[in-house]
Amino acid sequence: MELNCADGKKRRYADYQAFSTRNKHPAHDPFDKRRLKKSKGKELTDLGRTEMSIEVFIAEDSGLMRSWLRRFSSKSCPGPMGYHNARTLFEEEASSKGSEPPHTDPGWPTKCSSCDYDFETQDTWQLFTEILWGCREKLLPTSELPPGALFNAWWMGDNFKAPDGKCWALVLPPGGASDIWFIGGPASAGSGGGRWTITGSAPKFTARPSILTPRFHGFLTDGFLNPV
Repeated sequence: MELNCADGKKRRYADYQAFSTRNKHPAHDPFDKRRLKKSKGKELTDLGRTEMSIEVFIAEDSGLMRSWLRRFSSKSCPGPMGYHNARTLFEEEASSKGSEPPHTDPGWPTKCSSCDYDFETQDTWQLFTEILWGCREKLLPTSELPPGALFNAWWMGDNFKAPDGKCWALVLPPGGASDIWFIGGPASAGSGGGRWTITGSAPKFTARPSILTPRFHGFLTDGFLNPV
């Protein structure tokens, strides 16, 4: 039997165990079911890098933004958002937020993108903007950042600052920017509104205990997201 190691090579099981110990990456032992057990009051063991690990990288603020003309209504919608919503591209790249065009502009959406609802005059009109981030030789808006992207959400308050004074936000799997975790933010569970212990520097942070969200559970270790 051959297994994937952290360096991308395949090794026999015995060699894999030796490699993992030598390189300080605990073996992801498929025969050790105890690694998946949780005991009351105890944390799951950090399994180290596996073929499922995601390397964290910094997405830099480009100083540019992208904007859309958006309409939405709080009325119930059968679509994934649960309310009526639609947007059309207004500016691909801009250095500042422009002025909202008049409501007679033909660029405004007239119909919900998820159903046949026609927007009414009293429904919300919004010039919606997102920062464009330098992401692996591309410029991507926040909503399109992939898992592993780490960006400084400078607009957040002091309550979300990491030890280095920046409001680092990390995009988690599986939903990309639908699943964002603030490294320096408060935990939503646990007593006393505790926080994670953060060591290292961006992007090679280590956080303890593990990260648990509705759709992801894993460890951040030396700049790698390791699912458990």
